[in-house]
Amino acid sequence: MLCLAAAACLKSHAAPASDELWMGLDRAGAAKGLTFEQSIERQTLYFPLPSDTARRSATLELHLRWSPMLREPSNVRVIIGDISSRVIPLTFGSNEIARVDLPLTSSQLQGKFLRVTFAVAATASHDSCIDDRLRAGFFQILPETGVRLITDGEPPKSVRAFFDRLPLKVTLSLSSRPPTQEMLKAVLQTLVLLRDAGHEVRITRLPEHGDIAIGPEAEIAAATGSLAPSDREEVRVRQAVDGSTVLTIAEPYAVARTGILQLSWLGLAASNAYAGSAGIVNATTQTGRKPLTIYMESLTSGSNLRETGSSSEWSLRPDARLVPPDYQLSQLTIRVAQAPGMQNLPVLLYAYVNGNLLRTIRLSDDGEPHSFVVNVPESALRGSSSAQ
Repeated sequence: MLCLAAAACLKSHAAPASDELWMGLDRAGAAKGLTFEQSIERQTLYFPLPSDTARRSATLELHLRWSPMLREPSNVRVIIGDISSRVIPLTFGSNEIARVDLPLTSSQLQGKFLRVTFAVAATASHDSCIDDRLRAGFFQILPETGVRLITDGEPPKSVRAFFDRLPLKVTLSLSSRPPTQEMLKAVLQTLVLLRDAGHEVRITRLPEHGDIAIGPEAEIAAATGSLAPSDREEVRVRQAVDGSTVLTIAEPYAVARTGILQLSWLGLAASNAYAGSAGIVNATTQTGRKPLTIYMESLTSGSNLRETGSSSEWSLRPDARLVPPDYQLSQLTIRVAQAPGMQNLPVLLYAYVNGNLLRTIRLSDDGEPHSFVVNVPESALRGSSSAQ
């Protein structure tokens, strides 16, 4: 066999081009699925949608299971965006896993996320108090649930689209030459980005190229059979001669000092190539710093609005990446609204930090929203790497 181009005879481990994309529950922050145990409960999921990608069609595939003890009129209402899409009856005696496919319209696919709310009404008897105590009824959204997108088959047109369409298992190809300090920085930052996004990474050496390749431009070009139009753009999405799409990071690797390889900045990468910068990202001054506020939607995979018909518990863990160096939790602001009810049946709110009860609040039943401030002493933060 005669090889006219070196890259034409090399085996690629990059993901093959496909016009079908799968966004599972793991992408929505619920890799193990969701379980509803209260008689009245709702939860919201946000499925990320790929950027800069034309979509021909999309389907929300639901894999559901519920207690065989549920009785009429138990049901789950699926709300896509702000529109009720389907009401699914939860029939008595069912032990089978149910699959429900909901076609999605183009208007529902606008934006960065697909918002799906599940409103569950599950009753095993005619007494909701007994249902909540015995927990005889349950409803589950299984991990096989997700969104299936059919695209136009075109390769990613931008860096952010490339990362949005990466499979769970990613192959990272490194230069076969001894690494420089700047190259190691680029490799580490890429690994952190992939890990934070939930990818499994397999590392190989050039000339075997995978989904992402890091190394000198000449070595990358020989492996992919694709020459970069300019050596100024260190990060580039390019097409290899085998038809696969590869993100390449070439010397001088100054991109490791920019925000392009960080989740918080990646959404702005609307071009297919970027040059490095000598600037320092995330530099913070030690004087005159303003208080940092982290809102509830950053702490949960669902909506910041939560409805409940009985007792509920929320465990909120601030991601360490959301807290800059030299900051720590000092105050909680809780804004809640309690529906009007009987005055002799008070509703209490308990605020804990790392298992320490900081405040007990009796909620007003006037139906109006009220705000409460809970000061967090430094002693409540000891012995834990994060606050809960």
